[in-house]
Amino acid sequence: MFDVGGVFRDSSKALHFSYKKAFEKHRLEFPFSVRETWLLQGFDEFNNFYQIHRTLLAVLRGKANVSEILENEDPVKETLKIIEKNVFGKDEGMLKDMEDYAFKIFATEESKKMIRVYDGVKEGIKLLNSRKFPMGVVSVAKRDLNVKWLKDHIGDYFNPVLGSDEFTTKVEGIKECCEAFRLNPENVAMVGDSITDLRNGRKVGCKTVALLCGMGMEKFLRNESPDYVFKDVLEVAKYFCK
Repeated sequence: MFDVGGVFRDSSKALHFSYKKAFEKHRLEFPFSVRETWLLQGFDEFNNFYQIHRTLLAVLRGKANVSEILENEDPVKETLKIIEKNVFGKDEGMLKDMEDYAFKIFATEESKKMIRVYDGVKEGIKLLNSRKFPMGVVSVAKRDLNVKWLKDHIGDYFNPVLGSDEFTTKVEGIKECCEAFRLNPENVAMVGDSITDLRNGRKVGCKTVALLCGMGMEKFLRNESPDYVFKDVLEVAKYFCK
């Protein structure tokens, strides 16, 4: 089973564009690079629209350097300290507005044009399908949005496609996917690009596959001791279909 963002598609530029517009709406500087905002989202604590705006606001006010934070042995702990010192209750309304505004920008056609399918994804999925591997998707995005995007950009290869509107936690979604496959979790691989994907897959008892093409930094992904580490989806397919 697969996650979507950072696995099938690179939405780093579209997300960065959305966050920048939200900061500009509130007349705030936005000195962050695409790479910095993308890699910050590789940590579950900062991986939604509200959390990333809160984090970037704190870093801006604290005059911290995201690239230096990411080189820290524990970037999450370091970042949470910065947030505690620089974001306050009075910021709640502004952060909520930034979250909503960025989401609207992300949904525009201008943003959608910035999203690209990773090289080799279509070839890899076709190869897995040719060998009769059952494939599903478990994503925090809503199901209908994922179904449409997958059909438009990759093909109708995935069943089930589960979104956050169908489960309370991603662990539940992974369990549901295993049940839909009628396979025991130990015979299913969770393919993701973040620490959270790996931990959730392991909680259910799945094999874990870390991809290096997405928002997860390699050193932190390897620290999770995944069963497999690959560059991208095509490399996964070639390995399991050899």
